[in-house]
Amino acid sequence: MKKLLLLLLAVLTFSTAALGQDEGPIRNDPNVKIGKLSNGMTYYIRANKKPEKRVELRLAVNAGSMQETDAQVGLAHFTEHMAFNGIEGYPGNTMISELQKIGVSFGGGINAYTSFDETIYMITIPTEDPKNVEFGMDILKGWANGLLMDNQEIDDERGIIIEEYRVGLGASDRMRKKWFPVVFNGSRYADRLPIGTLENLQTFKHQTIKDFYKEWYRPDLQAVIVVGDINVDEIEKMIKDRFESIPARTKSEPKIIYPIPGNDKPMAVVCTDPEAGGNQVMLLNKHEYFQMKTMGDFRTSMVHQLYNMMFDSRFSELQQNPNTPFISASSGYSNFIGHCDIYDRSAVAKENRIEESIAVLLKENYRVLKYGFLETELKRAKDEMLYQYEVAANEADKTESSVFASQYVRHYIDETPIPGAKREYTLVKRYIDGITLDEINALAKKWINMDNFVAVVLAPEKEGVRIPTEEQVLAIVNDKSLMNVEPYVDTYKEQELVEVEKLVAGEITSVKTLEEVDAKEYTLSNGVKVILKKTDFKNDEILFRASSKGGTSLYGEEDLPSLTFATQFVDRAGISELDYSNLEKKMKGKKVGLTPNISFASEGFTGSSTPKDLEFFFQYLHAFFTTPRFDPAVKELVISEMEEQLKMIKAMPMYRFLGEFMDLLTQKDPYHISLLIPDGFIEKVDYERAFELYKERFANPADFTFVFVGNFDEKLMDQYLKTYVASLKTTNQRENFRAEVSKGFPKQSVREKIYVGTEDQSFVGIAFSKEIPYNAENAMIVYQISEALQIELIEVIREEMSGVYSPMLQMEASKYPDQEFMTFIMFGCSPDNTDNLYNAVMDILKKFQKEGPKEETMQKVKQQMVNARQTAMEKNSFWLSYISGKIFDDEPMNTINNYEQAVNAITIQDIIQFMGKYFDTEHVVRMDMYPEHMKK
Repeated sequence: MKKLLLLLLAVLTFSTAALGQDEGPIRNDPNVKIGKLSNGMTYYIRANKKPEKRVELRLAVNAGSMQETDAQVGLAHFTEHMAFNGIEGYPGNTMISELQKIGVSFGGGINAYTSFDETIYMITIPTEDPKNVEFGMDILKGWANGLLMDNQEIDDERGIIIEEYRVGLGASDRMRKKWFPVVFNGSRYADRLPIGTLENLQTFKHQTIKDFYKEWYRPDLQAVIVVGDINVDEIEKMIKDRFESIPARTKSEPKIIYPIPGNDKPMAVVCTDPEAGGNQVMLLNKHEYFQMKTMGDFRTSMVHQLYNMMFDSRFSELQQNPNTPFISASSGYSNFIGHCDIYDRSAVAKENRIEESIAVLLKENYRVLKYGFLETELKRAKDEMLYQYEVAANEADKTESSVFASQYVRHYIDETPIPGAKREYTLVKRYIDGITLDEINALAKKWINMDNFVAVVLAPEKEGVRIPTEEQVLAIVNDKSLMNVEPYVDTYKEQELVEVEKLVAGEITSVKTLEEVDAKEYTLSNGVKVILKKTDFKNDEILFRASSKGGTSLYGEEDLPSLTFATQFVDRAGISELDYSNLEKKMKGKKVGLTPNISFASEGFTGSSTPKDLEFFFQYLHAFFTTPRFDPAVKELVISEMEEQLKMIKAMPMYRFLGEFMDLLTQKDPYHISLLIPDGFIEKVDYERAFELYKERFANPADFTFVFVGNFDEKLMDQYLKTYVASLKTTNQRENFRAEVSKGFPKQSVREKIYVGTEDQSFVGIAFSKEIPYNAENAMIVYQISEALQIELIEVIREEMSGVYSPMLQMEASKYPDQEFMTFIMFGCSPDNTDNLYNAVMDILKKFQKEGPKEETMQKVKQQMVNARQTAMEKNSFWLSYISGKIFDDEPMNTINNYEQAVNAITIQDIIQFMGKYFDTEHVVRMDMYPEHMKK
C-alpha cells in the first residue's frame, strides 16, 4: 500500500511539474540584453561577430499606416522617406552622403520600410572606427526625435513618392481595391495601404505630416536595436546618453490594433483585369489571433507547423500530375495581419480551370477532415522539422547579426518569442515525440469550416476565357458532393539512389595547394578536377558548383527548343527509380539541393549540403550523371507550366517591356531566349531528344571542374570523392563553346517604343555594349564606373529631378563568351518625362567621358567596395563564386590578395580614358514603354 501511495504521489508530482512547465513563459535568449529607459523606450543589445567589424542598427517604430487619420493617408510611409531628407545635424541629403563616405551604400547598407502597423529603419555600420558607431547612433536618435521636416524637402520628395506610387499601379492594385474591402469586411486595413492615395500625396499640407511624426514617433512606441561586433556596456551607455533625454509622452493617442470583422455566411469576390498575371484562387477562413507566449504555446505552434508541412507535401505531389488543374497550390494556418489569423487554401489555376482548382482545394481539405493524415506522413514531417531546428541550432554561433536584429524587431512589434535557436531545438526535441496524429487531425475539424469564409478569385479578362461568377464560386463552395472523397494513399517505398556496393571506387592521384585562396586542387584517377576550400563560416553549410564549357552553343538552332527544357525535364522526373514526389519524400529530414543547368556557353550543377547529408549529396550527384530518370509524362507537366507562365508574362506590361527589350538587345537571338519565348518554339520541343541532349552534355565528368566550399570533414570528403566521383566513367575529350554563333549586340543604334497597359506609366530601357580587352584592370574600371554611375543617377534623376523612384543599373565586363562590357539602365517614370530623364542619363555619361565621376563619388565607391569585400569574404557563397569564376575564365586567383590595392589604384583619369575609348554614347539601344492610349 505504501509503495502504491508513493507511486501515485510520484505520478502526481510529475504531472503537475509537466503542466507547470508547459504553462511557463518562453524565456528570452540570455545573449541579448533588453532594457527600458525611463521615458518608455525599449532597447536590445547583442554582441555578435558575424560578420566581424560590422554592427546592425535598427529603430523600430510601433506605428504605421493604420495610425493615420483620413487626412494623413500615405504619410506614415512619407515620414519614413523624410527620415532620409534631414535630421538634426544633417540637413538635406548630407546624412546619406556622410554614410556613403564610410562605405555604407544607399539602399543596401541603409534602408527602411513602412507597413500597416510598424515602421522599421535599418543601417549596417562598419565598426573599425568608433566614431562610425557614434554616428550611427546619432542617426537613430535623429530618426526617433529629430526629423527636420523642411517644407521644401517635403515638396521635393512628393515627386519621388508619386513615382513609387506609379510603379505600383497595374492590375494587382486595381483588383486589390475590389477584394480588400470584401476580405477585410469594413476594417480600417482596407483603406490604409501604406503608399496612400495620389490625391493626398499631391495635396497634403506640411503641418499634417509634422503632426503625424509628433504624435506617433515617441519613446513608448520605439525600440533601439544594436547587434554586432560591439561592446554591450559601451553601447548601453551610448543609448542612455542619447535617448534618455527624449521627453516621455503623458498625453498621447493609444495605439489601437484594429479588428477584422468576421462574416456570418460565406462570401465570394471575383476580380478580373486585362493585365492580370494569372488565375489566382484564395479560400480563406479568418480565425482568432494565436500568440505564442508559453512553452505550451510553442508546442501548439509545432502542431500547426506539422499540419502545414504535411498538407504542402500532398499538394506538391498533386502538382506532379499534368492533369492537375493548377500550377501550384498550398494550404495552411498562419498569422494574416494584425491580430487576425487565417486558414488559407490557395492555388494558381491553369487557364479555364478555376472552378476545378476550387473544387480540388476543397476536396483535399475534406479528405483531411474525413480521414486525417497518415502516420507515415507525420514521421516524415517530424524528421523534417527536427532537422530544420537542428541545423538552426548548429548555426547559432554563426548566425549573422542582421538575422538577430530582425528577430528582435519582431519581438518588440508583436511579442514573437526569442528563446534562441538552441533553446528552440531543445523544446522541439522535448515535445516532438509526444505530438500525436490525433491532435494534428483535430485541427482540421477546427479550421475546415464555413465560419468567416471568403473566396477570392483574381483572373485575366480575356476573350474566350471562362471566369466563374461570384454566385458560381459560392455554389462550388457549398457543393456537399465534394465531401465524397477516398482516403489518401501513401505510395512511397524506400529506395536507394545508387547501388553503392556495385561502384568501383577510384583514387586521388594528385593534390595541389592553391595558396592564393587557401584551397586544394585534386585530380582524380578518372581525370576529374576538384577544388576544395574548407571554411568555418557556417557550421552546417557546404556549397557546390560544377561547370564545363560547351552549352547550347555547340548545337544547331533545330535543337535549341529541346535543349532549353532538357534540365527541367530531368530535374522534374526525379532520379534513378524514384519519381519526383517520392524523391521529395526521401529527402525529408535532409538539407540537400542539386540542380543541373545548361546555358549558352556551359553546363553544370549548383548545389548545397550539410556535413551530415554529404554522402547523400554525392549519391544524388552520381545519379544525375549516371541514372537520370526517363519519364515522358514530365514533358506535359513542364510545358503546361511554362505556357501558363508565358500567358501571365504577356499580360503584364512591365514583363512585356522587359521581354521585348531583351529581344531588342539580343536581336531575337535563338541562343538567348528572353522572357517572351517566341511563338512556335515550344511546339518544337522533343522529349526524347531533350533527354538525349542532357546525357550528351553531362556524358564526360572529366570535362567539369567540381568546386566545394564549406565545413566538410576532409577524410569523409576524400572517401566520398573516391567512391562517387572517381568511379564515374570519363573520356579524354574536352570541349569549348562557340561564341561566333551568337548574334551579339546590335551593330547600330536602335530606338523603339511599345504601347502597353492602361495606367499612366512608362518604363525606359537604355543599353550600351562594346568589345574590350578583358583584364583585371579593365574589369575593375568597369565595376567602379558602375558604382559611381549608380550614385550619380540617384543624385540627379531621383533626388534633384524627383523623376524616378529607384533606377536600376547593371554594368559588367566579361571575358567569355566574348570579351566585352554591357551597360543596362532602366527606370519607371511618368510618360511625359521619358525624354527629360533619358537626356539627364546621357548627360551624366557624357560628363563621365570628359571629366569622370566627382572625386567625392570615387571615394565613396572605393570605400563601399572595400567594405563589401570584407563582409563577402566571410561567406561561402563569395568563395564559391570567386573560385568557380576564375577557373571558368582561365584567370589567376591571386587578385584576391591585392583587392584593396587594386581598388585604390584606379584614378578618375583611368575612367576618363576608358570611357573615351570604349563608351560610345552614339551607339545606344533604347526602348520606351507608354500606355496604350498614347499610341497614335
